[in-house]
Amino acid sequence: MIFIYTEKYVKNMNYSSVISPDLRIKAKSHTIIKGYIADIVYNRGGFERMDINIENTISKELEAFRKFKKNYIFNPKNIEEINGKLYCDNMTLLDDEGKEIGICDNWINVGYKIKGPFSKVLSNLFPYEFVFRGQKLNSIETFFQGIKFKDKNIQKYVFKYSGLDSNNIKVASDYDWKTTGEIYWQGEPINRNGEEYYDIIDELYISAIQNPLYRQVLKNCDKYILHSIGEIKTENTVFARCEFEFQLNCLKDFLRSE
Repeated sequence: MIFIYTEKYVKNMNYSSVISPDLRIKAKSHTIIKGYIADIVYNRGGFERMDINIENTISKELEAFRKFKKNYIFNPKNIEEINGKLYCDNMTLLDDEGKEIGICDNWINVGYKIKGPFSKVLSNLFPYEFVFRGQKLNSIETFFQGIKFKDKNIQKYVFKYSGLDSNNIKVASDYDWKTTGEIYWQGEPINRNGEEYYDIIDELYISAIQNPLYRQVLKNCDKYILHSIGEIKTENTVFARCEFEFQLNCLKDFLRSE
């Protein structure tokens, strides 16, 4: 396992418990940190911290997931209205108080404010911390809100927020992606409905499951993952209900097949 440390981190680390006090920071110096071989690499006047091995892990798992996804048979569940009530698989979606039901025999309904053992923790808003393409994200939702900003520097600020806060900060954007159908990643425009965008989403979720808690939640889920409150039309959202359900059910089954 290889770590590259930021200069600030090195200055403030507890040397007595983490690293030898006589370490000299220089290009490609080596030391042992908690049993792992570590490289401290100088880079443009500072240091950047990253786990090099995680990139290889993501690359291999992403390749495996895409092969699995290519042959994945997805049977989406329909939501229908009967006598003024919403049903899915003949099971009502709302309780007697009109609130969304989080779980039944046939499905798990995802929503950050929906009660249920899986509903909140499967939401993109839940604060699972992970690294995506060198950017630290505090939730999956952080990505989906950040790509609504054209300016890559402002986008980095958005990435620092948690799920709910990043969802609210979208009003700070001076760009409306709906008018062009393009979202932005690090200053580069991407077609919201293009193959490149869906490739990025695959990489996003594979990066997210490197967080062991998120990975295990998905593996423990043994029912269809539903998102009844999700937006239906892709032109109105950067990740529609059908896209969310397909991605999470495929990812869940991929992990459960390990």
